[in-house]
Amino acid sequence: MDTRFELIDRCTTFNELLHDMELLLNKEHLFYGHGTGNAMDESMAILMYLSESNDVLDEEQLKTSISDQVQEKAKEVCIRELLNRSLCHI
Repeated sequence: MDTRFELIDRCTTFNELLHDMELLLNKEHLFYGHGTGNAMDESMAILMYLSESNDVLDEEQLKTSISDQVQEKAKEVCIRELLNRSLCHI
């Protein structure tokens, strides 16, 4: 497994997941030459989308409402996004 993904794969809590998603998304450059610059927002958006929330939730609200299933799906989405970004560099 790519070492970039080992970090996110070991996440067990919401805080770890959010933090590691942010680190990973911020590291990987987009195809037009720079990082996202707002990886925390991107991570929160992924988690809110997957939790199917109709309201804008802050970190604490999302933390209490997110299921284990959504957390696992978020890991998959984040890894897929990183792979997509990596492929843009080939």
